[in-house]
Amino acid sequence: MSLVNELRIEEGVSALTPSAELITIAFQRSDGMLAHKYFGHTDPFDLTVPVQALLQTAGFHGALAENLFAIAAPLEQVPQAALEAWTLSPSHQALLLDSHYHFTGVGLTSDGTWWKVTQVLAEAGP
Repeated sequence: MSLVNELRIEEGVSALTPSAELITIAFQRSDGMLAHKYFGHTDPFDLTVPVQALLQTAGFHGALAENLFAIAAPLEQVPQAALEAWTLSPSHQALLLDSHYHFTGVGLTSDGTWWKVTQVLAEAGP
């Protein structure tokens, strides 16, 4: 989260506030994708967008978003690689720098080879 906040501050956008609830949701998303062997915003089994339901159930509202990243690399390389990938993607970078978002949480999990990283963003909390 600190790398994202460093980028936001460099770009003149206020830092995101870490949220324990959003961190839990981000870990749930990473764990869920790993357990069900998929990678994406939409669950291929029921075609829902799990993060929306998780965030709304937890009481987050306004603008809600999710950034995903996967990599087979040592853990120490994962944060920087995720940030670089997100900043190279116009749609992901736009989410990172969107001033509507005020809260964030990041979760990651691994199957021993691949890391799945989830960042969730919310405009307003419960």
